[in-house]
Amino acid sequence: MDNKPDQSLEVESLESVVARLDKEAQGIEHGDALVHELGPTPEGTPSDAPLVNLKWAFGLYRIPIQDEEKQRQWAGAYAPSFTFANGQVSPPSLQSAPEDTLECWISALDLTTNPVVAARLADLLWERKVKPKPHLFARRAIEEYLNASAFDGNLHALSRGDGLERALILTLELRDDDLANAVADRMYEFAHSEVTNSQEERPGVSVPLLAMLVKNGHAKRLELVALHRLAWERYGAAHVRDELAALGAVLARGTGDANAEREWQRQRVEAWSTHAEDFEGSARLYHLEKAHEIASNLGIADRARELLVEMQEVTPSEGKPITASVEVPADEIGEWIDGLLDGATWESALAGFGSLIPTDHERDLATAREIMSQSVVAQIFTPRIIDDHVTIRVMDTPEKQEEYAHIRQERHAIDFHMRMMYSRLLDRIIEDIGLPGSDELAAFFETPIVYPAVAARVGKAFEHYQHERFEECTCILMPWLEAAVRRLCIHVRIPVSGPPRGEKDGGYIGLGALLGSLQGVLDESDRRYLRNLLCDPAGFNLRNHLAHGRLDRIGKFHALAVLHVACVLRNYSLNTTPPESDQ
Repeated sequence: MDNKPDQSLEVESLESVVARLDKEAQGIEHGDALVHELGPTPEGTPSDAPLVNLKWAFGLYRIPIQDEEKQRQWAGAYAPSFTFANGQVSPPSLQSAPEDTLECWISALDLTTNPVVAARLADLLWERKVKPKPHLFARRAIEEYLNASAFDGNLHALSRGDGLERALILTLELRDDDLANAVADRMYEFAHSEVTNSQEERPGVSVPLLAMLVKNGHAKRLELVALHRLAWERYGAAHVRDELAALGAVLARGTGDANAEREWQRQRVEAWSTHAEDFEGSARLYHLEKAHEIASNLGIADRARELLVEMQEVTPSEGKPITASVEVPADEIGEWIDGLLDGATWESALAGFGSLIPTDHERDLATAREIMSQSVVAQIFTPRIIDDHVTIRVMDTPEKQEEYAHIRQERHAIDFHMRMMYSRLLDRIIEDIGLPGSDELAAFFETPIVYPAVAARVGKAFEHYQHERFEECTCILMPWLEAAVRRLCIHVRIPVSGPPRGEKDGGYIGLGALLGSLQGVLDESDRRYLRNLLCDPAGFNLRNHLAHGRLDRIGKFHALAVLHVACVLRNYSLNTTPPESDQ
């Protein structure tokens, strides 16, 4: 195939492309859409043509300021808009732009009369530190972002505010306090106008600006306190009031007012619990869970306990999972189940059920990191795990906080898959294929890991489940699942008990520690699923809640979970050879 440029094609001049950019930018709402307004690149256009170079500039997207990991990945504030499965990206990265492309952007910057166009080009040239004086490009970008915020075109308030945020970051990179204060003043004016004058409620414009001013401290604190109060009085959505209460706590901390800081922390909880009163069913449960999670993280043990009681009082008819807010068409789930059960026997169906794992280590970690990077709250407060009014874990390092977010994301994945998919799948196995009696099921489950005593309980648990005796199913099987995990550890030569040490007696090693020891033995997604579901205090922790009498109502979810773990453990056992020392 001939990839040479078409010599007969008339290449659009730089002046023409810039003129089109300026015209489109006058009426555009979001600067990121400018690349689409330039239209398709004619076939045969040279790779160094002005149109190609400027589509490169405006095809890049600016990484959110909180996403530090992605900024490290792309060595700056800009990244390609698309990454394909084969690893290719579009457009190419900023750091790969050659000298002739950078020269094209410099020339275009000299030609443009539009602040939106100029801000992007100057910003890119600063990011590449184009010599001899890259700081001049940063100052030009700041100037144009300020101009764009007062631009008389159709630029949306979100884009104007986003530009102001970027301008403040550039002033901090330049370490120019006077310029930073000037940008902060403009941010304050813009946010104040949004809160007080805008007919449309747009907290997505004003609250991020307020948060950045609070975080960086380049505006007068009394003005910020006043603006914060205006925003608190205007915006009513639970998630917005949560963010505002978090900022209120920071402002109070800055004045040394510990009482006010604690009150704002409680207001974060009440932002969700108050709104829970307006809902029923899954929506009510969702708001209560958010309130409880915040109260636990902040160490407000008394309120966390009260919220647990409120959550438990949601009636069974209301008790839809919070993940029901993620809509998956019932017909799609039905088609998925049809495919799994097509031609299946009860044995192959249960084996397939055990092969499904709701967590995905890499996916859940990436999602957790994204959520953390975009949350002001996550960057300000240290999460805590409270159990029975006692703080049992404090996430006081970035690594611990990331792990906590990872566990919470896994919990959501488990909840969704169990309630929305696995429950229906097991019901269909029972209804469409049918299961044998408990003795035949016990024989099927018996393996070197699911040894006879465990297998017998699995058979009885399935029998209880089919008769909707969910509490009996859960209670009869849960302790034996731990026994099976211990047998699995023995088979891979992991100690399950320890000798006496000094005055401390020897004894069994805890389930959490055993599952930790299985890292590198089990697939990491599988191992984390078992730990989250059974014994992680930040996860579902079913084994410990059951053993300590913390489950007031045991329902279908709990029974389904223990049966699924039994099926998972059976599949692990199939290729396991016990060591000679195992008795």
